[in-house]
This record gives sequence, structure tokens and C-alpha cells, in this order.
Amino acid sequence: MPVVLNRALVVVVTTVLWGLLAVASHGPWWSVGLSAVAFAVVFQTNFALLHEATHGVLGASARENRALGFVCGVVFPLSITLLTVTHNSHHDKNRGPEERFDAVDDEQELPARRALWTLGLLGVWYLSIPLWCLVLLVAPGAARAFSEERRIGDRVFRHPGIVRRVRLELVTVVVVHVALWMLLDVRAGAALALYGAAAFWWSSIQYLQHAFSPLDRVEGAFNLRAPRWYSWLVLHYQLHLNHHRAPHVPWLHLPAMSARNDDGPSYAGQWLRLWRGPVHVSALSSLTATTPSAEPT
Repeated sequence: MPVVLNRALVVVVTTVLWGLLAVASHGPWWSVGLSAVAFAVVFQTNFALLHEATHGVLGASARENRALGFVCGVVFPLSITLLTVTHNSHHDKNRGPEERFDAVDDEQELPARRALWTLGLLGVWYLSIPLWCLVLLVAPGAARAFSEERRIGDRVFRHPGIVRRVRLELVTVVVVHVALWMLLDVRAGAALALYGAAAFWWSSIQYLQHAFSPLDRVEGAFNLRAPRWYSWLVLHYQLHLNHHRAPHVPWLHLPAMSARNDDGPSYAGQWLRLWRGPVHVSALSSLTATTPSAEPT
């Protein structure tokens, strides 16, 4: 487990993100655009670190793992416990009816679904997370009713202790986030530009590794072909088929798991394909997984 490297990355990545917010707030006008691009890219590195924390492989112990995950969660902002529960639920539901966002059963639904899909890619998918966190914080009953009706994040509410921990983390995240804004004197316009860029990029690539993949819980992901420098920048996050086959393998070891026949679409090609929108489920049903997978427990 690359614990020492992970610790250094958490420090560097969070410092860079908050530093970019400060630069965009107090630098020359042209620094806002450059900071926004850099913020959007490094924001994904931060999320890759959060992803490691959801599988318990970011820190050397459970306590350190949660602490490092909390630090990364402040800038997002979200609760690391919330993300851990929902992400592990994703591993059980992957490519099932509840997470088949790229397919519809009725062709008449395609126009509406493609419109919603496009809005999601443009940034709504990111915005929905802080918004849901806010509802969970101030109106947990409403959040629970929505989650259980839509079967999205519903596992958070299966144990009262989880809800209490999530809400406590969210309060702490808000306090630390606001304190850093005040300390760095972050300007609203600069924050809007940087978070707007991050929302677009994060939303447009978040489902990239799963879209149009086989309808299989484990094999329903791709190892996307990306430039080596970018692969390192996102902590090999694009090697998602490897990750789903072995979720607790740290990011540093994912490339070693790749077999020659595991190469999926190119990163850029898959990103462009996303903008064509969902397809009828029959177009995906013909895809077959390369290896059989177990049923979820």
C-alpha cells in the first residue's frame, strides 16, 4: 500500500486546490481562466484520493484513512462516510437496473433521457452531490424519503449511527470549508469560475469508465486508453475494469493487473461518445463480459 505517497499527495493536492482558489481571487484577471483549468484537473486527482479512501486503502489504518478522506472531502465538499457507503453500494449495483444510466427500455423515452443526460454531463451530476449533502444535513427525513424512493444512497439510512456520523462530518466540513474561504479571502466570482470548471469536467468524466460497457456487475467497466501522464495524474482511475475486479488493490498497482485483451476504448473517444447520449438497452444486452462474475451478496 503506497501510504507514504498517499499522505504526500493529500497534502500537495489539497494545498494546490486551495492555492488556486487564492490565486484566482487575488491575481490578475487572466489568472482566473488558467486557475480554473488547473483546478478542474487537480480536482479529479483529489477525487481519486477520495476513491481510495472509500476502499480503505488511502491510509495505514482505518482512523488515518478516514482522516485523510475527510481532508480531501473538505474541498469537494462532501462527507467521506457518505461517499464510502454510496460507493460500495455502487460496486454491488453496477450495471444493474438502478445504475444503467446510459440505457432506456422504451425508445420513446430517449429524447427526454438524452436531455437530462446532457445536463448531467454539463455539471448537474456534480451539483447534485453538495445539494444532497445539504438536504441530508438540514432535513434528513426528506433526504431519506428521496433516497429510498429512488434507491440512490438508500444504504446510508439503514443504520442511525451512519446518519449521525455523516451529519457530524458534514457540519465539520462546512466549518472548515468556510474558515478556509475566510482565511484565504476567496472571492465568490473566482470560486464560481473554478468550481464551475471542476463541476463540468468531473461530471463529464465520472461515468466514463462504465458507459456502454457490458451489463455485468464486475466486468461492466473499461480500462480506458489514456496518455501515461494523464493516467498518473488521475491515479490510474481510468483502469476501472481492473479496479472492479479487485476493488481493494491500491491505485499504484492497477497497471500491473492489465492483460493485453483488457484495453478498452480511448479516453478521448469514449468522452466524445458520451455526448451522443443514452441508447436502447438492446444495444448493450449483446455485449458480453470477458469473464464470469459472482452475484452480489
